[in-house]
Amino acid sequence: MKKFLLPTVSTWRWLLVLSAVLGMLSFFNFDSTQMQGLIPNYIDFAHFFRSGMDLDSPFKTGQTTFPMWGYGMILATAWPKWLIILLQQAANLLFLVWLDKQWLALGYSPKARNTFRWLTFIAWPWHLMHAVMWPYSIGAIGISVAVFSLFRFLKDGHWKFAIAAGVAFGITLHFRSDYTFFFLLVSTGVAVYSWWRTKRWIGFSIPAIGLFLLLPWMQYTQERTGHVLMTSTNAGHTFFCGLGQLNNNVWKITPLDEDSTMQAIARPFGGTLSYAGDSVLKKAWKDSVVAHPFEFVKKMGSVALFRLAPRPFNAGGMMDPVLEQSALPKNPSSYGFRFFLTGLTVVIGFCWFAVGLLGIMYWIFKATKKDWEWLGIGLIAFQIALVLGAIFMPPYHTNIFWFYALFFLHPSLKSRSKSA
Repeated sequence: MKKFLLPTVSTWRWLLVLSAVLGMLSFFNFDSTQMQGLIPNYIDFAHFFRSGMDLDSPFKTGQTTFPMWGYGMILATAWPKWLIILLQQAANLLFLVWLDKQWLALGYSPKARNTFRWLTFIAWPWHLMHAVMWPYSIGAIGISVAVFSLFRFLKDGHWKFAIAAGVAFGITLHFRSDYTFFFLLVSTGVAVYSWWRTKRWIGFSIPAIGLFLLLPWMQYTQERTGHVLMTSTNAGHTFFCGLGQLNNNVWKITPLDEDSTMQAIARPFGGTLSYAGDSVLKKAWKDSVVAHPFEFVKKMGSVALFRLAPRPFNAGGMMDPVLEQSALPKNPSSYGFRFFLTGLTVVIGFCWFAVGLLGIMYWIFKATKKDWEWLGIGLIAFQIALVLGAIFMPPYHTNIFWFYALFFLHPSLKSRSKSA
């Protein structure tokens, strides 16, 4: 049987079509209300930066250590929404051009890189991450650059990839603190492994640079709370109300920010997002899990089967204005097309996840493994464990969208098909 081969896409044709795809998705997703409830928090930080980082700058939300302040720096520019989204998609395009070059450098075939280019045309869950005013856009690009740079450092040993990884981690953590533990563990592990293998110390620049770039936040939180923090103060909130994603759970918790049990615990300590409230909720989550460990296992299984599996990746908010009857699009005839785009995005995400898992299974049992590939497996495992153990939302998992491609584009699949 003749093998199906995708036509080769020239660089300029690829960029032209990809730009059109990004423009279309950004246009239809422009009125999305995804996570826009946090915009007042970022505006508080925007005012804080405009004031010259004056600690007396008022925070209307009353939350001075949540969320991470990175996106507040973006909003401090006072750029209009359309310009911010345009710049986010420009950053996305530049990242994909950079990623396009990494496949050959990592030992993937030209055909695999060509397949990657075709896949970018349908990578709608990823592209929609950059069509919303939120920090997930920069966070997703940042963690991807950081880890792919670690791949190149482990493979080639060049100092520039260690520097790139450290800088990317440092910037990312100002926008999303989800990866703080991953950064500390992996950057230190890579540094020690690199020294053991080559007796070179350059790997230690990765955690050093990342921590150095995070120093301003650490100093700021020390001044605000009296404690040096590397993260925002919402981990307890997220983990505790995440227990409510198991229906009829023994804890009687709901997966809502307004959950009465959570609010009752944290209210005497200044609320769920204060330093003290965060600390007490972390302890309450731990006590709840220890008291009912099998219920927690059921919770993780329920999230995996009924939330992660059917809709693993972001599907945008193109239908938000229609469903919420707010800021309705001027052209009602676009409603059906918006529904079609949303549904197709969900299907694409489901197929991407399923094929990625099959690629991982093949890699585990059949492929010849390289040391840097274990890092890709580690990131996927970390992210899945995080969304199952805390609270699952599709954008959280979309951060690692391109790491699944490591395995369904893997060179061993090509050699397997030749021998079959």
